[in-house]
Amino acid sequence: VVINDEEARLLTKEFNLIKCAKKIMSWGTKYVIIKKGEHGSLLFFEDLIFSSAAVSLESVVDPTGAGDSFAGAMMGYLTSKKKTDLASIKKSVAFGNVLGSFAVEGYGIEGLLRIKKSDIKKRMSRYEKMICFWKVIRVNHLYLIMKDKLEEIFSLQKSFEEMMNLDRYPKDVEGKVSALCTAMIHEAVE
Repeated sequence: VVINDEEARLLTKEFNLIKCAKKIMSWGTKYVIIKKGEHGSLLFFEDLIFSSAAVSLESVVDPTGAGDSFAGAMMGYLTSKKKTDLASIKKSVAFGNVLGSFAVEGYGIEGLLRIKKSDIKKRMSRYEKMICFWKVIRVNHLYLIMKDKLEEIFSLQKSFEEMMNLDRYPKDVEGKVSALCTAMIHEAVE
């Protein structure tokens, strides 16, 4: 299910977006993506919450159609990959954020009509750097550099009123770094 924050609240009669997602998932859907406009989106799967920041733009002309562009880009990405595993859905959310950012740069579909595939690749590359998508080699290198600090950060996070439930994150290196990046993005957006 892909829904915006206002729709999720109206549909579930809940204010908290986590409660909204849990209620929607209790109705039988496996994944819930709640779009938050200029604040990005939240992907819910089981007990995992993947917070994805919006693409930062200097100028927004018209937000009309950004949500539809987001959903269309997600579906297009998933169709092209022929997979609906969690990693693919996370990547599709990133593509949704990128295409939604093009939509707001013009009136109506104007922002989408003038883009080329190279524009999408360039913005996606910039976005991936912003949200910490690392290749395994780079993750391993980073992990080697900050292994002790990463464990310390996770233990500090845990001690602050259980802000991060570590059981819901993968135990592998890439999963730990991804969780850390998600937490930093979430804190920056808040």
